[in-house]
Amino acid sequence: MTDLLQAGDGKASRLITLTGPGGTGKTRLSLAVAQNLAESGAREVAFVPLADLADPRLLAETVRDALGLPPLVTSTSLAQVIERLGVHPSALVLDNFEQLALGGSDFVLALLRGVPSLVCLVSSRQRLGVPAEREFPVASLPLPGSRASLDELRQNESVQLFLDRLQTARPGFELTEQNAEEIAAICHLLDGSPLALELAAARAQVLTTRDLWRQLQQRLDFPPDLSPSRPARHRSLQAAIDWSFDALLPEQQRFFCALGVFRGGWTAESAAFVAGKIPPMTALNHLYQLRNCSLIVAEESTAGMRYRMLETLRQYAEDRLDENANAARSRHAEFFEQLGQDADWPLRGTEQAGWLARLEAERDNLRTALAFESHKEKRLRLAVALQNFWLLGGHAHEGRQWIEQADDESFSADLRAWAHGALGSLCWALGDLAAARTAYEQALDYCRGIENRTNVATLLHNLAILRCEQGDYAGARPLYLKAITIFDERGLDHQRRTALRSLGTAALLENDLAIARECFERCRPMPGQTPSPSEKLELHDSLGCLAGKERNFCASLTAFAEALTISFAASIEAGRSDILENVAEVLADTRDFAGTVLFLSASDALRQDARSLPQPRQHARIQRLLEEARGAMSAEDFSQAWRDGRQRTNDEITGYVRESALLHAVAGCNTLGNEN
Repeated sequence: MTDLLQAGDGKASRLITLTGPGGTGKTRLSLAVAQNLAESGAREVAFVPLADLADPRLLAETVRDALGLPPLVTSTSLAQVIERLGVHPSALVLDNFEQLALGGSDFVLALLRGVPSLVCLVSSRQRLGVPAEREFPVASLPLPGSRASLDELRQNESVQLFLDRLQTARPGFELTEQNAEEIAAICHLLDGSPLALELAAARAQVLTTRDLWRQLQQRLDFPPDLSPSRPARHRSLQAAIDWSFDALLPEQQRFFCALGVFRGGWTAESAAFVAGKIPPMTALNHLYQLRNCSLIVAEESTAGMRYRMLETLRQYAEDRLDENANAARSRHAEFFEQLGQDADWPLRGTEQAGWLARLEAERDNLRTALAFESHKEKRLRLAVALQNFWLLGGHAHEGRQWIEQADDESFSADLRAWAHGALGSLCWALGDLAAARTAYEQALDYCRGIENRTNVATLLHNLAILRCEQGDYAGARPLYLKAITIFDERGLDHQRRTALRSLGTAALLENDLAIARECFERCRPMPGQTPSPSEKLELHDSLGCLAGKERNFCASLTAFAEALTISFAASIEAGRSDILENVAEVLADTRDFAGTVLFLSASDALRQDARSLPQPRQHARIQRLLEEARGAMSAEDFSQAWRDGRQRTNDEITGYVRESALLHAVAGCNTLGNEN
């Protein structure tokens, strides 16, 4: 298989599709081929699991995410993937493609045409129907000979898999002369199907191999109802799954079937809810039994224990739901609608990182809930509640699609105001500033109609920032002032200080330093008020920018060092890349171009990890600073500084800024540093 993908004599196949029914080991073979390709060193290999993706329109974004690429305003996800795969000879492994084959084959074809050096390995229950596709039917594991010796049995793949799974639960179990015949017969009865062998091994925890063999014989001893053209392994796998399912208690069967509606796994909490809002301890007991039967997989993560099942078993479970399917799907949608709403505020505060990781783990379930929800208003509310997840997780394009699809003129003004406000933020993140402005203005109209003064002020603030991004500082200032007035009238001191800081930043961009200083001074908390870490961080950052404009580099760097210290100590990631870029600009003004590149590199790494993008004005500033540095440094020094930025720890980053501030303090240098 590996040789077919990288033959050097012009006979290589650029697209191989592994076909076969569920449970025959297509994923296992795909992983093995991916590992062989990676170990050969001839190609960069990307493995993309797709079992939980139902919408082929999201293929490009999913592959982009698997390649670790941030979304770009200036490029589509498909273009990004093509560009990345074209850098080096690459191999792309797309696993479990069957549910995407109808709409996704064009995506694969576009990749092959766009990247002439690319080879693709796809596992699917059916061919893609793409030109030059080569089908490779996946056979079951090799079966032992009828008179195989113990040594020959130990070398046989079917026997190896069965023994490996059985010995996990019964460590003392060994292949002997006494059980060899039964084990070989079990492998034959199950036709070497990997999934069937695993399920049988799970039953062998409580049965002797002879009893297991006898029970399998009885289950398979019926006239086949499959057409002669279908392989025998279909029947053996079905029998193995049926047998494992029938061995469960009725309440365990109902619980197992309900799990079929999940995508991408689940937690014990979500399983309990979707299975009928049963007690959490009951759900845990059921999960324990299903794990013992090898019907599910349990995996520990930083957020706790998470469960999943193989796609073949998930489809089996979902098929067995029958008349209970809609009820289970409704509870699934209800659970994840509530999760999305619960996440709204935590994603704005100190719990942001934990909630972001939790929602990322549930991304496929959230998609399923959004796609299932027939009530468009509920769908819109969920899509809007996830606004911060779409933004922080780098999924702004997907969030925009969900909101635009669900929006309806018949909805209430308050819902449409909320939706258009969220849509404006998503369009802004995508760099579509014209669409963002339109959405914000529509939201503003709705808020004025329902006399929601607080949201009017928030939207005026957003529109003012947007105008600044577009260079319209004169048009932004009255909007800022109106927002500040409303916040002040309503006693919303935090929002008032935030808007004042934004107005001060706009004044800095106009080089009106007096107005900027007045705004920043008014941002300071009143006596008796305790500002949040994020407020203190933002104030230090603003004062650092102001001092930099005033050429007081010591004060500027000292303020930035304080901002970074707070950012790292309080784990506030929002805005950290902006601070690093502000430091880089001051270091460029002091002719420390190695430091400039180092901090721009550190910022770039943060943006890549967070999948965030600089706004156009920030992007232009970054490019200007990089060009200045390239003109002042050798290529080798530039590359070294860029590498350093990727390697510095948080303490080292902060220490660099403090040391730079100290150098200027010692030198008494409040003007341009020594350029000699």
